[in-house]
Amino acid sequence: MKRTIVTLLIAGAMITPAMTSFAQETVDTPVLISAETEAPAYESTMVESAEAADIEKYINDETTIIGKDGKLADAVNEGDKFFVDTAKNTAVILDSGYEGSISVDVYSANGGDETGESLINSSKTLVLHVSDDTEITDLDGNKVEKSELAVKLMAVYYSVTTRSLPPQTTPEKIVVIDDAEAEAASNWSGIVESFEDNVIKSGDNSFTVDENTIIIGKDGKAAETVAEGDNVAVDLKSNVVAVLDDDYIGAIKADVFDKIDSSNTDQLISSDKQLVINISDETEITNLNGDKLTKADIEGRQIVVYYSIMTLSMPPQAPVQRIVVLDETAGTYAGIVESYENSVIKTADNSFTVMKDTVILNDKETIEKGDMVFINAEKNVVAVTDGDYVGSVDIDLYNKSDEGEFGEYINSEKTLTISIGEDTKITDLRGNEVSKDSLDNSVLAVYHTIDALSMPAQTNPEKIVVIDAELPAATEYSFVYGDKTFTAAFTEKDGSKYVPVRAIAEALGFVVDWDGENITVSVSEDDKTTAFKVYETKLNENGAAAYISNEDRTYVPVEFFSELIPAELGSDITVELK
Repeated sequence: MKRTIVTLLIAGAMITPAMTSFAQETVDTPVLISAETEAPAYESTMVESAEAADIEKYINDETTIIGKDGKLADAVNEGDKFFVDTAKNTAVILDSGYEGSISVDVYSANGGDETGESLINSSKTLVLHVSDDTEITDLDGNKVEKSELAVKLMAVYYSVTTRSLPPQTTPEKIVVIDDAEAEAASNWSGIVESFEDNVIKSGDNSFTVDENTIIIGKDGKAAETVAEGDNVAVDLKSNVVAVLDDDYIGAIKADVFDKIDSSNTDQLISSDKQLVINISDETEITNLNGDKLTKADIEGRQIVVYYSIMTLSMPPQAPVQRIVVLDETAGTYAGIVESYENSVIKTADNSFTVMKDTVILNDKETIEKGDMVFINAEKNVVAVTDGDYVGSVDIDLYNKSDEGEFGEYINSEKTLTISIGEDTKITDLRGNEVSKDSLDNSVLAVYHTIDALSMPAQTNPEKIVVIDAELPAATEYSFVYGDKTFTAAFTEKDGSKYVPVRAIAEALGFVVDWDGENITVSVSEDDKTTAFKVYETKLNENGAAAYISNEDRTYVPVEFFSELIPAELGSDITVELK
């Protein structure tokens, strides 16, 4: 039987055992001296005068580059002023005196307008009113008609917007980059004209309500229906309908939001990086039952935000009046995974948002469609098995059985007792063996396949994972890359764990070079290289740098292997505490 691997998720992205066995705060990857650097995901910025480092950071072989003339260009050169959107992997070179803004996004007909005169972007943050004076071309410089603009990925040049929500502008120029069939505007709002046969109709828009649609009433609680005359906002992508106050003129967005800065709990950004929300003490935060929640309850969860004013920044920022948390599923449940996107596990009847401190018990590094999941939302634990697993996993607090009850331990619900046999494997989250006599008052994940038909049910489990066991202090790390494995003891210094860089890197097949004149170490694989200066380059969130020991060995924080080499070289190394 495979040893259970514990995987924890952070800030909407999975941290596999290749990174750590414990939840960590989100960290920004330190800047290293590197021969190849991937553009950061979901970033847009204006560079006033390009330097070599800017070009290396943002431009790659797949970047679409639009020249000053609006035509496809070969390169961004030093000294160029350019706008870049790494989400769309598009750069726009501008005249040095250009003072306007650029939007690279998918635009579709606004409110059903098929003339191309009114368009809205996919995140519903900008409306275009295309005039006869707007210059519209494709990447070859050919003229494009307004009626041909929906649904297209476009670079939009504009300078003045209204202060409405969303902002509106008349663009000076549009360059059509490509067709984009699946990214049309995903939000609309309006007054319900009719709601028949599960179809909400409003003006030029309609939306079909299905069994998975979440309807939020005016009071912020789950509702069953909408009525004619209701003021509603619809998020098509998330399948959410919100009934608004009659005089409400704002918008909604349903998404998973995470902190931008680990120290700031008042500002979160959506997973599509299209909206930053600012949370104040006046922001009303509840779940679908109307229960009040706090700011600490919403990070990394699927939420609906209500907002009405946005800054003209990129991405726009907005204060929020109300937040409704969607995925407050309680208790323990099981199901087959239908999707796992934006840190949300969806089964046929439930959804659960994986947070940075969620414990995931999984023999694989990912959660995939078709997997069976057993979830205890209260304990924040997910057990993942193959979809055809014939047993069950009970995640609960177990105590010793009272005299007269069957089994050695019983769960808090009094629905399952366990008798532990010689073949039952009992481990902590790190895979260390645990004595069966030390399970009293412990949260356990009990894997069992055959139960006696008693009340409560009785079973001899095949495996038990102790969720809240006190873990023994680790003394070394295991490093696995492909078919190569190396184990090294670590030393602690100023709050960081250090390991010898050359011994580990060479054992895993990397090439290590030393530049004594510049006190620089480089680690290479094929044509990719990452380098750092000893005592200077910051290699983890603590600002720790490499140092040279008395034995003339160079030591680096363990994050160099678990995070930085994967980020810099694309070489995923499994790093586990032992």
